Amino acid sequence: MGLKEMKNKFEKRINIYKKLLESTSDIDKAQLYTAAIYGVIELGVDLGIIGSYEYSNLMHECFRIFIKQVGVITHLQEDTEAKKNSNIPIEGCDFSIRAYHCLKWAGINTLGDIKSIEQLRKVRNLGSECCQEVVDKLHEYGIEISEEV
Repeated sequence: MGLKEMKNKFEKRINIYKKLLESTSDIDKAQLYTAAIYGVIELGVDLGIIGSYEYSNLMHECFRIFIKQVGVITHLQEDTEAKKNSNIPIEGCDFSIRAYHCLKWAGINTLGDIKSIEQLRKVRNLGSECCQEVVDKLHEYGIEISEEV
């Protein structure tokens, strides 16, 4: 097998791991694929197939993909957590008695029923302190709401 054929095999292997890395939604797998790319690149350098300039470019690209994918995965996990928390009934949220009763009276039964701060301001007898209490609790559960409807 010639040098050119070996280089093509290394490039194919690296590209396979890059595609796997770009498509994963699991942090552990992303780390595994990044380590695999690193291992293939290191082997290529040791065998003299990959030069130092090419090594630098490949490593830069590998870690750029890894960092991007970690951001995507983290964002997906946060969205999933917020969706899961939006189904939490207000009974389990440890609101003050006033906040709890005002929310119940307004027909708000879960954290996901609260859509905006403006909606909270319209709830009868829910003052600014209770409104802030509810917003703080939503943030505690990773739920973001808009200022307006």
